[in-house]
Amino acid sequence: MREEDHIRSLSKKIQTSHTTIAHQIIELEKKDIVDYCIKGRNKVYFLKKNIASNSMKLIVENYELVELVAQQPELNGLIKEIKENKKIKCAVLSGIIPSKNSKEKDVRNLFVLANKKKIEFFVKPTAFKINLKFGKYDHKKESSNNYVIIKGVEKHYEENGLFD
Repeated sequence: MREEDHIRSLSKKIQTSHTTIAHQIIELEKKDIVDYCIKGRNKVYFLKKNIASNSMKLIVENYELVELVAQQPELNGLIKEIKENKKIKCAVLSGIIPSKNSKEKDVRNLFVLANKKKIEFFVKPTAFKINLKFGKYDHKKESSNNYVIIKGVEKHYEENGLFD
């Protein structure tokens, strides 16, 4: 949950039953991770701004990386190089990241926060059809909410005000 939403909308987005979402939301409320406000007839849920929800965000981002590697094992080498490269502070993969049902394997953009001249060696222009972009991933400029943070989750969240 990256933005405020109500249970029906969440269940449609992640294709899970309303009951399952409601149960999980109750569990997250007990752990002081989510809260809600009433808008019209709906309870609109949002992540609280506290240590528990910030920690949960980090867990979710790491889980999404694990899921990406499981779906696209050919990205293992690239991800390993990025994680091991000390010059890279943050790396975000965005664009078409396929769901389990998708047969599409393309990934559009790799945003890298590092000195451009010092790290170009590790990505071949045609490898996995990745467009290499230098600079931070800006949620406001990029149209895709479909992204995975490969390295520097906390740095990414701090720079984009996602812990606020």
